[in-house]
Amino acid sequence: MDIEGTPVAPAPAGPVPAIPAAHAGHRVTPLEITIAVPNLRNGNAQDIAQAAPKASIPVAYKWAHIQGLDSERAVEVVDAIIRAQYAQILSAGAAAPGEAERRDARTKALILGAVRAGAAAAYRLAPADMNATEVVGAGTTITHNGAGATITAGAGTAAPKHAVALAMDPLTAVEVKVAGTLVFLGMAVPALQGISLVLSGHHYLPTTKNTFTGMKRQALQVGGTDVTAWVEAVGEMFDDMAFHKSCHPVSPPRKRSWAKDTELAVRLTASGHGAAAIRLPALPSDAQGGKAALAVIKKASPVILGMGHTITWEMAPAESPPWRWLPKVERSSPPLRQFALGSTQMRARLRSVPVSSRRSQKPAPGSRRPHSEHTA
Repeated sequence: MDIEGTPVAPAPAGPVPAIPAAHAGHRVTPLEITIAVPNLRNGNAQDIAQAAPKASIPVAYKWAHIQGLDSERAVEVVDAIIRAQYAQILSAGAAAPGEAERRDARTKALILGAVRAGAAAAYRLAPADMNATEVVGAGTTITHNGAGATITAGAGTAAPKHAVALAMDPLTAVEVKVAGTLVFLGMAVPALQGISLVLSGHHYLPTTKNTFTGMKRQALQVGGTDVTAWVEAVGEMFDDMAFHKSCHPVSPPRKRSWAKDTELAVRLTASGHGAAAIRLPALPSDAQGGKAALAVIKKASPVILGMGHTITWEMAPAESPPWRWLPKVERSSPPLRQFALGSTQMRARLRSVPVSSRRSQKPAPGSRRPHSEHTA
């Protein structure tokens, strides 16, 4: 190649420059990349884990773990749990928080701490039930002794948070009522989050908000006017704390399993959490169609029966496709007709019952039979 018409001579060959001794054999520094890279070329899909790092909650809202806490007795020491969460929120914020920051931290800590105490006690939460990346040390150690408990400063880097926890002002009479109501609510939150996970893959979304609304309404009825006023004053932040962040650190597979457990629905009903129990077991979206179809048939049954028909139900045979609801309409004339209405392995049989008055009426020669006898 030439520049302005002048040929460029190639550089003369020479010895290869020597690599400085300081750079010879330089070791590659590994970076902290936490993404798991699977074999997407020909790996077994069953062995491939999710590659993208899962979203976590901010450090301020991570589960403040109190060393030595017996989860079954968490409600007995709910005040200590609320204080530990208060210290966790402030430690993640400004070095010198003002009055507004402390007031905000107190509100959030009350919601998180009380809901988590109810969940921990009701589900007997253990370390294996938690997402370890969303649990942090509270800097506090608790010792259960008889009917009471004693808290002391823990060891390690989290220990300074213990003093912050003790500095929180005592709960007011209204806040004590709020804490009791939220403990009751917290007993249902892991199961409700499990339902949301089954339906959407997320703990809490605007599209799954209705999953939580009924239980929230029931809890506020239990709490009374003072609690309702307090929650309404908090606003939308309440739902975010109570239904999203509070039990986010609990293992998602655990919560999905609980949400599909029919026995849990029975236990929630017995404990007074009917608004949560009615939503169990959770069904994926393809199965929701089956429930809707069944509801339609049940709703229409008075009309069907009034027309002189009967409705009988039978379990679908084992070879039927899974999650398939196959209502079957059987009539003497015209022939049998079958149609799909949704999900679950069952079959509905809709059968015409001859009506004596219709039998006695013989149509005139060449005339058509009444249309009502051709429809189910």
